[in-house]
Amino acid sequence: MEITFFHWAYGADSSLKRSFAPLITELKKEHEVKEYSVPYDGGNPVNLIRNIVYVYKRRNRTGINHVTGDIHYCILGLIRVKSVLTIHDDYAMTQAKRGWLDKVYKWLFWLYLPIRMADRVLCISPVAKDAIDKWVRNNKTEVLYPHSIESNYVYSEKQDAHPPILLQIGTAPHKNLETTLLAIKDLNVSLHVVRPMTSEQVAMAKKLGIDFTNYECLNDEELVGEYKKSSIVLFPSLKEGFGMPIMEAQAMGRAVITSDLQPMSWVAGKNAILLKCPQDADELKEKIVNLLEDAALYNETVKAGLKNVERFQVENIAKRFVELYKSI
Repeated sequence: MEITFFHWAYGADSSLKRSFAPLITELKKEHEVKEYSVPYDGGNPVNLIRNIVYVYKRRNRTGINHVTGDIHYCILGLIRVKSVLTIHDDYAMTQAKRGWLDKVYKWLFWLYLPIRMADRVLCISPVAKDAIDKWVRNNKTEVLYPHSIESNYVYSEKQDAHPPILLQIGTAPHKNLETTLLAIKDLNVSLHVVRPMTSEQVAMAKKLGIDFTNYECLNDEELVGEYKKSSIVLFPSLKEGFGMPIMEAQAMGRAVITSDLQPMSWVAGKNAILLKCPQDADELKEKIVNLLEDAALYNETVKAGLKNVERFQVENIAKRFVELYKSI
């Protein structure tokens, strides 16, 4: 089978492309795969037309053409060929804040026309599908996610660090780091934070007397090392498109605490440790203490996570995509 993927302008630096990387590597084992990143960024009409022309000239006339996200409008360059569109969220609409004309423009070229013209429209999670369906009434969107566990995220026996290491990935406002800091201020733990902390977050951690280490930028190998050192991975996020750290931690045999919000609860699966109120520091503290003090609960949580993450194995995901491509 011939499959051509079209990515956003930032290419290898795009998180959208990285989410497809393991899947594409797996597909290349048995199929003829090509990849292109459109040359122009931004949503102005001139760059939009340039990117559509770029895709049109490189379209696969006999195989599958898959637009991997953000550049939804590039489906317009795939008329009369087999096309698949992956939509990650409704970001284009929520950021259309320059008046009604901007909103109509984004709705037409990022949602309405691409959904109508693509042969299949895939959303990365139920919450993404619900968001898109609110903007465009249709019977085409379905949930099929490209996200999978990379080969370096494999089970590793928990190390007995003293004090126990808690790992949190992400420092943006929606990552809810401040609640984590309040939750652990009286606990004998060490917090490792991946991504640059703001000066306010650093000051807060110091004021609360927290033992913390901030890693501003880690490569894949270093990040895997942090998962290995940790006892618990904290992901009390308030909003996510997917939640990759949840499945990465589960694959490595680490207990995860995340929010009882979509899509995090969906990614974490059944029997996950979920926060009813992610901004309640006392609730988060209680969950942490329970996992640290109850070995049976910890082991049950790890076991459930390992079972859950099987659905994110790249071999299984590749099979689903091949079945979908063949159905077009």
